[in-house]
Amino acid sequence: MLTDISLGRYISGTSVVHRLDPRTKMLAVLAISVGMIQGASLAGTAWHLGLATVALALAGLPARFALRSTRPFLWLAAVVFGSHLLMGGWGAWDTGLALAGRLLAMVTLASLLSWTTQPLEIVAGLRSLGSPFARLGLPVDAGATAVGLALRFAPIALSEATSILQAQAARGADFRGLRRKLALAAPMLGTLFERAFLRADVLAEAMESRGYSPAAPRTYYRRLGFGLRDLVAACLVVGWIAGGWLIDRGGW
Repeated sequence: MLTDISLGRYISGTSVVHRLDPRTKMLAVLAISVGMIQGASLAGTAWHLGLATVALALAGLPARFALRSTRPFLWLAAVVFGSHLLMGGWGAWDTGLALAGRLLAMVTLASLLSWTTQPLEIVAGLRSLGSPFARLGLPVDAGATAVGLALRFAPIALSEATSILQAQAARGADFRGLRRKLALAAPMLGTLFERAFLRADVLAEAMESRGYSPAAPRTYYRRLGFGLRDLVAACLVVGWIAGGWLIDRGGW
């Protein structure tokens, strides 16, 4: 299951989605996600899931890959669906199912951002979008750098967790049953945190030895710039949100 999680992994490609400015993609994901939570109809959910599938196709990513990558988040969607049944009874099944589907659509879009955007581009985009706040004295550069490091560490942490699970299985660990899994989770998490702290310590020493300073001025080998494709993408995002809004309110 852990090997199915691919959030934070960049997949090289030359699709139109790959070539969009990272700021366009980040703002698009944010705007669409905010638009999704403005309604809870099943038809609107089908609209958002369908367009998320189209976005995957435009990025050259197969739907099977996206389904395998979002499979670990199905339990979270099940929790959302179950909580609505618990609070509202069987009469709330449609709302619970709609919100669970929209949650999966948001996860797919967030994953699509990481699949089609290199971590350094995400960091540069965050710095550019946060430049107004940097003038107010907020540590935008340090925050963007932290996000970039987290994206790079996510696949490494998953690989470490998989290695620990394989080592436990090789030593005869029995993962059958929820009680056994919970009993084995504590030592696995302890070892995982220990390895993560060791890697973080090595990374901090490497950054210090290279003279990294969050307050130092920075230059960029490749400067960001909006193009015609970004304008077209922005118009499509507006249509995406407007279409979902009309469907949720029975306009179509």
